[in-house]
Amino acid sequence: MKKVKNLDLIIILASITVLALITAVVLLTRPYEARTLEDIKTVNVDNYKTMNKNESEYFVLLYNGKNEVPEYVVECVLEYAEYARNNDKAPKIYVIDYNKDKTIINSDNFNIASGNLSTQLPCLATISTSGSVTNKKTTGSDICNTLEDYMNGRK
Repeated sequence: MKKVKNLDLIIILASITVLALITAVVLLTRPYEARTLEDIKTVNVDNYKTMNKNESEYFVLLYNGKNEVPEYVVECVLEYAEYARNNDKAPKIYVIDYNKDKTIINSDNFNIASGNLSTQLPCLATISTSGSVTNKKTTGSDICNTLEDYMNGRK
């Protein structure tokens, strides 16, 4: 009888140890956290206006994957993506890589002239429930200020 009790104790301790190790690995690697722009949910020209009909608004970041997005903008967008993931009331953010869908810049969508890509991308647009592109921000500081306003409760 005593050997059975010891075996039960050993099994319980081994189970707790294995669960603690799994939890530690998951917390250290954080597989759910966005580390690059590609980790944020990607939308395309066909669905970016209808991605989230349940929300009053959401953000779409249009960027050129071949040209470098300023590091401070990437950090700000990733920080906001994590904030929006953890806060149900925060507008979600999605991304579109211009190189994968060049028609996104035409007048029906973001209305950016292809000759101005270097000065117009990245571009953060607010998408309303009606599917209209509003409040476009094309400078890094404007993009970061907009997202920080939401994270700080100013919007």
